Amino acid sequence: MKAVIGLWGHANCGKSSTLINLQEKLESLGERIYKESHHGETVKVYRYKNTVIGVAPGGDCLDVVNENIRIFKNLNCDICISATRTGGYGCIALEKYAKVLADDKVRWFRMPYMDEYKYLYDCVQDGVADAIEECIECKIDRYEN
Repeated sequence: MKAVIGLWGHANCGKSSTLINLQEKLESLGERIYKESHHGETVKVYRYKNTVIGVAPGGDCLDVVNENIRIFKNLNCDICISATRTGGYGCIALEKYAKVLADDKVRWFRMPYMDEYKYLYDCVQDGVADAIEECIECKIDRYEN
């Protein structure tokens, strides 16, 4: 089982914060086996239920997404999760990696544009992190059964 999950949205919408939230959830569920910082963000890799999961909060440009993919490849991640901007080369790079890794498409999650509702950021970030965690669980459960 190999899968790529992408979290996309515009600048400053909470992508990195959401994936840091997910990292904290995985920290309590599994064993962190790797940590590397680049471009001001920290990629962490976990072993959870015999599955290697990489979570990369950064993804604002192609260079960052490519570095995330390099780490995922080097650590042979089963599930790879990266942020990207709403479009452009970062999204394309993640799609290409999903095709190579799993002959599949990226499972995309979208951060909403919430400038008018900043008081909802924490709630939305928690909800999106929970949804991605559920997606991980479904992928693992499907593979184990």
